[in-house]
Amino acid sequence: MDSVVVNRQLRPVPAPSDSRILIDVSFGRVGPADPMDRLTSAYRDLIKRHGGQILYTFRFPAARVRIPTKNVRSLAVGAPSVSILYVLDPRRYDWPIAVGYRRPYSYVEGERRFRELGGRVEYRFDAINALGGLIPDRSVAALRGDPNVEYVEGVPPYPYCS
Repeated sequence: MDSVVVNRQLRPVPAPSDSRILIDVSFGRVGPADPMDRLTSAYRDLIKRHGGQILYTFRFPAARVRIPTKNVRSLAVGAPSVSILYVLDPRRYDWPIAVGYRRPYSYVEGERRFRELGGRVEYRFDAINALGGLIPDRSVAALRGDPNVEYVEGVPPYPYCS
């Protein structure tokens, strides 16, 4: 049985009940011209060529996909910087992010706002004035619209396979 890293713990991946599996797929940005807030058409086509059906697109170059189990590994090597995460709770659409703040900045204020939006702060990056954590995808637009926020970037999840 394969295993997956989830929240820094190794857990067995349950065998799918059918020949398809639900995964979150993240695509790394190859260059500065690649969008940081959506999937490119090339990535959408790649998912479809591997028999995947896009069920949800995140506010990053990422999507929730139902795909034939046998095609997961070939999808993972089909493009540069692909990360695949087995979906433990299909009702949740959380994504790991990094949020950079404009100076002056108060971690207390930033962390409070992050939690108000349903997020869980996991890291403080003092040297670059940023936070990292898990947040519902629906809250990303609110963070990006905050005048104190310089950037919000999706962080690839711990990979299921690569």
